[in-house]
Amino acid sequence: GRVARTDDEPTPPGCLTVALSGSVLETFLQNEPTYQGWHIAILVPRKNMTTDEKLWYATMIKQHSFRFNYGRQANRQLPNLLVPKCPESFV
Repeated sequence: GRVARTDDEPTPPGCLTVALSGSVLETFLQNEPTYQGWHIAILVPRKNMTTDEKLWYATMIKQHSFRFNYGRQANRQLPNLLVPKCPESFV
């Protein structure tokens, strides 16, 4: 859905949003400015990345979701996930 713009700055397009609770580690590429609710991590690329690269990382993060079933949250663990580097074929 869409919401009216508020006084808060939205997250810029091109970021990945990651659910830290609920559907833990569901990861989405945001192509438009967005607002998030609670328990959402916002991953901002440190360098220019293609859409394919961002989707690669979104998929690799989701691969860890099995570790967080039964209500476990990923708040503290997200920075420590081992995610393989994107292959050169995606760059």
